[in-house]
Amino acid sequence: MNGIPATIGELLKIRATRSPDHPAIIYHERGLTLSYSELLKISHRVACALSAQGIAPGERLAVWANNVPEWIYLR
Repeated sequence: MNGIPATIGELLKIRATRSPDHPAIIYHERGLTLSYSELLKISHRVACALSAQGIAPGERLAVWANNVPEWIYLR
């Protein structure tokens, strides 16, 4: 690898380390603002829940969602 992170998850971890309190998501329709560290925590919880349902790393998962913040949690 040439120094560029390979996955969105890796990019999120880097950003959460460098700027944990910086806003990652601002969704005015719900009054929602999440920092990078909050987004990383939520994404980790979602990953654990998917794993508990039998979804393994590297498997493909289809997501059908409107333009809402929840689809971002699946990083």
